[in-house]
Amino acid sequence: MNPKLPQLVRVSSKLPCQICGKPDWCMISCRGDVAVCTRVESEIELEAFNGHLHHVPVRDRQLPADIRRSAKVCSNHGEILDFCPVFEPHLHSFTNNRRARTAEILGLMPSTLDRFPIGWALFPDAIAYPVMQFDRPQIVGVRYRSADWKEGDPKSRKWWSASGSTHSVMLPFEQLEPNVPLFVCEGPSDTLAAAQVGVHAVGRWSCDLDGFQASIVAKYADMTNSSCIVVVGDNGDAGDRGRIGAETGAARLRLLAPTRKVIHAQPPAGIKDIREWVLRGATAQDLLDATKGIMS
Repeated sequence: MNPKLPQLVRVSSKLPCQICGKPDWCMISCRGDVAVCTRVESEIELEAFNGHLHHVPVRDRQLPADIRRSAKVCSNHGEILDFCPVFEPHLHSFTNNRRARTAEILGLMPSTLDRFPIGWALFPDAIAYPVMQFDRPQIVGVRYRSADWKEGDPKSRKWWSASGSTHSVMLPFEQLEPNVPLFVCEGPSDTLAAAQVGVHAVGRWSCDLDGFQASIVAKYADMTNSSCIVVVGDNGDAGDRGRIGAETGAARLRLLAPTRKVIHAQPPAGIKDIREWVLRGATAQDLLDATKGIMS
């Protein structure tokens, strides 16, 4: 159960997290005395925020009044909102031309995009991915990936979420085949890349799997009678965050899916993630072979 928290605001480049120093994902209170860090653990885990609670000493509190007034207020993550009306126009805007542009941005085949609900947002142009669950409302958030993002441009934002979105999972249109491994990939591009080569995949929205995401993956594995669950991490993250997050997520899934074999796997050394691996020519068998030593 989450403790009662003060009003939180999102960190930014002008207002980095007072615990990890990063400008994204984390949250701090309006007075600067409390931080919810998604990277550094503490004794108090906040599953609804996918992070850990930290009390900030007075000497470390930095929250200039002008920045506080313009900071983005965080919604109550314990409250699940209905984003179906938000995502529906994005779905209708996903024309053939935008489908082709999305495939070009991701480096994947256009037909791969037909396996998952994907939309297109306008002003600014962005790929829209629904954040999903099984219960109603089925869409509990929307994640956006800029279509015009430029690496190295400090004014160019790559990812953002619709205000009030809940951390959840990315699910395919059709239920996967039974009795095959279920790959739990980090982010939509890895999930789509895995699906493109024929691996059965669902997506998670962070390195780790919080309790809410893990419960949905466990339910999905039961529905499809998956032979095992493979949580795949990224390589090359600062502090080995991708690997550690995947290991932590796998451990949480073992508690929620005790009848399933749950393993953690990584792409080969020197390859950042599944998408890069697929773009280098990996096949479904390559992904399955990466788990053989662990599964035996």
